[in-house]
Amino acid sequence: MKLVYSKTASRDLNTLNPRLALRILNKLEWFLSTPNPLNFAKPLIGMLPATHRFRIGNYRAIIEAKPEKGEIWILSIKHRKEIYD
Repeated sequence: MKLVYSKTASRDLNTLNPRLALRILNKLEWFLSTPNPLNFAKPLIGMLPATHRFRIGNYRAIIEAKPEKGEIWILSIKHRKEIYD
């Protein structure tokens, strides 16, 4: 599988502290390096097109899993208090 970042997710990463952004990117790459990255994701209900979210400390990465294409789209990355607004 490969990670694909939306424009919103890229913008979210650019607004973060560089050390925090690097930590989030490293964790996302670690999830991807496992045999089934979705084992670490929680399914989301009612947030289409988002299907799952990854927890990275106090931050959440909202994703759309496309296993048939071998892709995981990162839609948004924000603090847990802001992500579900």
